[in-house]
Order: sequence, then structure tokens, then C-alpha cells
Amino acid sequence: MSPAEAEAAGDASVASLVIASLAELADNAPADAVLARLRQYTPESVPDPEVRARLLRARAIAANRLGFPSEALGDLLEARRLLLANPEPRELVEVLRTIALVHSWRGDGREAALSLLQAAAVAGTRADELAAILIEAGRLHIEIGRFEGAELLLRHALELAPAELPPRERERAGVNLVQVLVSTGRLEEARERLATLLATVPAQSQRVRFLLQIEAMRIAAAAADYPAARAALAAAAELVEPDPDSFPRVELAHAEAELALAEGDAAGAEPMLAKAIARYADTGDDLAPREIAARLLQARVFEALSRPEDRDRTLAAALRRALARGLVGYVDTVRGLIAERGEGAAAAADAASAAAVEKRDPAARFVRRRRLGAGGFGTAERAYDLELGIEVALKRIPFGTLYDVEERRRLLDSARLEVAAASRVQHPGIVRIHGVLIDDAGEALVVEELIEGATLRAVMGNALPPARALDLLAKIAFALAALHAADIVHRDVKPENVIMRDPASPVLIDFGVAVVGAHGRLAMAGTPGYMAPEQRRGARIDGRADLYALGAIAHQMLLGRPWPESENRLFGRRRARRAYQAGLRAAGVDTATATLLAALLAPNRRRRPSAAAAVAAQLARGAALAAGS
Repeated sequence: MSPAEAEAAGDASVASLVIASLAELADNAPADAVLARLRQYTPESVPDPEVRARLLRARAIAANRLGFPSEALGDLLEARRLLLANPEPRELVEVLRTIALVHSWRGDGREAALSLLQAAAVAGTRADELAAILIEAGRLHIEIGRFEGAELLLRHALELAPAELPPRERERAGVNLVQVLVSTGRLEEARERLATLLATVPAQSQRVRFLLQIEAMRIAAAAADYPAARAALAAAAELVEPDPDSFPRVELAHAEAELALAEGDAAGAEPMLAKAIARYADTGDDLAPREIAARLLQARVFEALSRPEDRDRTLAAALRRALARGLVGYVDTVRGLIAERGEGAAAAADAASAAAVEKRDPAARFVRRRRLGAGGFGTAERAYDLELGIEVALKRIPFGTLYDVEERRRLLDSARLEVAAASRVQHPGIVRIHGVLIDDAGEALVVEELIEGATLRAVMGNALPPARALDLLAKIAFALAALHAADIVHRDVKPENVIMRDPASPVLIDFGVAVVGAHGRLAMAGTPGYMAPEQRRGARIDGRADLYALGAIAHQMLLGRPWPESENRLFGRRRARRAYQAGLRAAGVDTATATLLAALLAPNRRRRPSAAAAVAAQLARGAALAAGS
């Protein structure tokens, strides 16, 4: 065999090994074994530039998974240099996409985005490669917390080249879209897409099926269906290798901590989160976005365990990481959480963190669109957030110009309660708060999710069909259950404070008069017609005050007329309750649900149901019965 023939045979041998290794990595084979085989060859021993670049890319993918991102980037940059000198567009696109992936995992969104832009330029008009680039860009948006942008990219990618995309890319894009839908609270669409994917993704795609089961857990937990959530986690655990130090095991521990906290087991969640944070923060992995997300969950755990100093320390660490990596969405979230804790927590965050009240000029960040209205503590505007890349509702609290100390305190407390509700509760039925800023003019700005739908008041009109009314009431009750589990009482549940994200998805807004924790006598706050008797008297309240308001809304939704507060005195009598139940049954409500709705309006709070989750479950059963009748 001539030297040239030997060289060609050697290249073919390496090429076959690399192709097989890339296929194994795509199937999530153990990266250490793949890397060991690839290291049989040094890149310098492979003459063909394309084969050498592909070898470097395969090594980089394996090294990155093993927690060596710097080594991975070194190999990838060498591969890019080779391919720029010897153009081979398809392999160059793959190298640039992989560079973006490594940067994305590390939280370096700028470098990831630039690499993807280069990949798009190289791909030209090839639909399959452009779609794959859009999918990678969607994942980048997920990593840095820009879910709306991720959804746009993922949906467009799936529409751009549905036939040309390799099955693995379609599956990964599908699971990414489910993750976005869960994160943005659209659980019904997420549930439908997840069921379709679980039915179609082959058994050998274990990584995709693992991620789908994690999202199935989150969907079930949001509905307080903890047995189903546990079953999903168990299914996920069966899909990962037993090595406790493997990265999927760390992801599983993070998910288990989420569920444990949702179930009220903060003590059980703590060690699992500590393990995940240690791995994410390790200098080898250096996964800043995941570390910050885990620390936000850890802060909730410490809050539940009554360990405020630990809570403040982990928030300060999260803020330092977010500032260092320029992860603006996370910066705002953490600032808001520290602001909620007040001056003590801000002092605990050291100077490098800039604490919660770092002044900044929002004129450079927000493009104001139009006024949305005024509320209990300021005005609201529709604005485009240039840093988050989405439209938001911007609530302005002008406390900087107030001389009245008590009024300043009230307005700041209202803003902190908005943040508290968002930080303690992640639920599709609760408006999301992106963060709190203080500008140079001394105004606090609450950056809030923009929900463009109509209010429940506009939707109600006269009486709604019982199936739809009970379904909406059940979803509001589930949102209240999430609030009450976080020790928050809304105190102003009314149709104007429920916005419809879509015709079937009510969202509770405006926590300006909410309270956290147990309270004795309080100044009267709320809206006449929806305030429980004890709330109007300024007496001690708890979550049953919100359930009374829900009962008042139900009265109007089902019977078409407002609840007359004058009936409170009469409603303590059995005859009046029976008359109301008869009216509900005549409207198409089953007996058990009618009894429950009457109990919500009991003037004595001790006679009302105490658990919003149980109320929600019965209302959901009533909706199903009404729909089937």
C-alpha cells in the first residue's frame, strides 16, 4: 500500500469512528467512554481537514458533557479555524452550533448568539440547517430565561422544515417547546403536546423521554396532583444511568427538590438542592443559569424552614452570578426577591451584588407604549423591555416624591407584596413578576407579565353556562390554593382582578392589598360586594376570606346577578342556604357543588371550607358533570 493509500485508509478509519461516536453522543451514550475512544487519535495525525474538524467537534461534545467546557471550546475553535481555511459549509454549521451550545450552557448568551448568527450566514438557504440553528437559538433563549423569544424560534423552526429535520432534532425541539409552555403557564397546550410526544418518541430516545417526564411532573404538580407528579419522576429516574454523579442524576435531584417543596417537604428538598447547586457551580461545569434557578428555589426552601439569613446569602450569590454573566432576566428576579425582604436582606447582599435597589435609568431599557390604567399604588404602562425582549406591564410607584412617611411605606409594602406573590408562587393562574427596579427619579418600577385578555368581568356578562363557569372557578381556586400554600391572602379577589390569558385560562392579578402570614386586626381593604364579613370588620382573616370572594363571583357567574351582601345575616339560616342551592341546581349545578358554593358564602368563616385545593377539586368535578349532562 502506497503512503497516499495508507493515509486515505487512516482517514477513513477515523471518519468511521467519529461518525459512530457522534451517533452515540446523539443517543446520550456515556460521554467518558466515547471520549476515551476518540483520544486514540490526535487531531494532528488526521490529514483531512474536514475529518479532523469533525473529530474535534465530537471530542468537544463529549468533553462538555463531562464538565470540561474550556477544553471543549478549545477544540471547537480549532475546528472552526480549519473549516474557515477549507470551507465545508455543513460541518462548519455544526461546529458553530456546538460552540453556541457550550456558551449557552455557561450562560454566555452574547457569544452563543454571535456563533448562531455566523452559522445562519454559512447555512444560506438550506431549510434543514436553518431550522436546526433556530432550534439552537430557542434553547439559548430558554437558558437565559427569555421564554417568549424561545417559543417564536422553536415554532418557526418546526414549521420551516418539518420533513427535512432529522427525527432527533424534531424530538428535541418538541420537548423544548413543552418546556417553554410549562414555564409560561400554558399547561393545557403543554399537556397535549407532551402526550403526543410520549406516544411518538421512540424508546431509544431516552434523553428526550427523560426531559418529557420532568415536564410531566411539573404539569401535575401545578394541578396539585402529587401522585401523578411522583409517578412521572419515577418514570424519569428509570431513564437515566445509576451513577449518582452523572449529570442527569443532578437534574433529577433538582426536579425532586421542586416537587418536595410543592408537597410541603422543604427539609427533604434542601439536601437535593445543595447537591445540584454544587454541581452547577463547579468550575468544570460552570452552568450559571441553572445554578441561579436552583438558588431561587433554595431561597424558597430556606424561607419555608424559617432560615432568613441562609435565604439572603443564597440570593446574594445568585445576584452575583447573574450580574457577572449579564443574565438580565435573572438579575431582575433576584433584585425583586431581595427588595421584598426589605433593608435587612439588602444589607446581607454584599456590595458586589449591588443588592436589590441598584439605581438604573429605565429610559434606556423600556420603550413606553401606552398607559394601561391606575391601581392602588401607582400607574401602569404597556412597554417593551429591550433587555428581556418582550412586552411587559410596567407599574410605576412614585414614592420618591412623597413626603408622607406612612404613604411611602404603604406603597413600598404593596410593591414588595407583588414580588412576594411571584417569588413564592410559580403558577399559571398567578401573574408573573419579572423584577423591581428603582430609577434615578426615585420611582419604583414593577416589571410584570403583560396579559392582553379581557377581565373576567367582561367575560361574565350575564350568567355563564355552568360547565364553563365551574371550570373557570376551579382554575381560580387552584390559583388561590397555590397562594394560600405560600401563606399569602389576596384580599381583593374580584372579576376585575382576573384577566383571561385565553378563553379558558384565568390569571389572578393585583396583589396591592395582599398580606403575608397570619394577621390580627387590619385596616379594611378590598372591594364591597366581595369582602368577607370579617374582612369588612377589620377582624382576623385567612384564606377563607378569598374563598368567600370566590363564592360571590360564583353567584354572579351562575345566576347572573351580584351577591347581595345584605343577605349575609340571613344566609346563616338553613332556609336561605337551601334556597340558594335550589337556584344553583336549577341552573345546572350538581348537588355536591351547589352545597359547596353555598358554604363559601357562610357569614361565619368557620363554616366555610378551609382548603382552596379541595374547593378547586370539587368545582372541577362539577364542571365535568355539567359538561357531560
